[in-house]
Amino acid sequence: MIILQPYLKDKGPTLHVDLAGGTMTAHFPLGAQIEAFEWNPDDYSPGMGVSTDLQEVNDILSFAIAYADNPEEFEREPTDLEQIASPFWAEHGDSFMLETSDDSDE
Repeated sequence: MIILQPYLKDKGPTLHVDLAGGTMTAHFPLGAQIEAFEWNPDDYSPGMGVSTDLQEVNDILSFAIAYADNPEEFEREPTDLEQIASPFWAEHGDSFMLETSDDSDE
């Protein structure tokens, strides 16, 4: 489980990412939580250059944010979780983006 804090500490929910289970759950300060994103880990293929868990999280976050911005550009069903959680991603998505790099070149 990877837990991400918002970019501005204490200014939004934390995001709990279960890569093996294919879920992202947002936990809000007053105890509420929502399923922000769900995918089938067996069907997911990381982008090129993705070699660490944090890079994989960033890859998935990028998709979720892009989908929230322009869902019509993706072939998804209206009931897919990405679309259901679009308001969450529109409001909070950018606060979770990570800077990741491959340290093997250093």
